[in-house]
Amino acid sequence: MTIEDYILSLENSAQADLIAAAHDLIENLIPQVKSSIKWTVPFYEYHKHLCYLNPKKGGGIEIAFIHGALFSNEQGLLQDAGRKQIKGLLIKNLKELHSDAVTEIILEAAAINEELKRDGSDDWYKTIHKK
Repeated sequence: MTIEDYILSLENSAQADLIAAAHDLIENLIPQVKSSIKWTVPFYEYHKHLCYLNPKKGGGIEIAFIHGALFSNEQGLLQDAGRKQIKGLLIKNLKELHSDAVTEIILEAAAINEELKRDGSDDWYKTIHKK
């Protein structure tokens, strides 16, 4: 299944529009990103696992960042939802998606993955506590 097939399969058209727009945004901001369907959701890799798009019950989507625990979260928008490594960004509409803060967070995710690749680290916990 492709990302496009996934989007077409969504019953909630507002979520489909958000997923399509988020997919385009991620691919435009990080041209080298690789996208696929993993664990039944759109998943993105840039050197390492980067993020995935998760439709939320009740509407909206979450952009979940695999190495979210390493983020600065200067914008205060990332939520851990009880997860140790992953942090997510809840998006309810296209206006929220196309904010400067979301762009900054996606670019920070790419920068973190570049640093992890340089360090050769597969252990996010050691990377967090190294700082």
